[in-house]
Amino acid sequence: MEFYKILVPVIGTEADKEAIRLACRLAKKNKAKIRAVCVITVKRSLPLDAEIESEIQRAEGILDNIEDVAEEQDYEVETDLLQAREIAPAIVDEAVEREADLILMG
Repeated sequence: MEFYKILVPVIGTEADKEAIRLACRLAKKNKAKIRAVCVITVKRSLPLDAEIESEIQRAEGILDNIEDVAEEQDYEVETDLLQAREIAPAIVDEAVEREADLILMG
């Protein structure tokens, strides 16, 4: 099977690093695009676009780390920070919107 767009949701664990390494190996075959996403869960008491600075900084750190892992694999990864009420539907919506061929999770 060939993959041209790979979505990798990340949360800051060691499994994320392994998922990105695997995504890079799979992507190299077809020069696929990899997009790593980190989803911040926003409480229902807050507006969906609320800027939760501590969570944003944590997520940006996770995405920076993922970019470093991909760079070690000699591959470029696009990153995106999402805010949503629930993580799973946000990941599926992102995959549909980006027309991902594969969602790869650690």
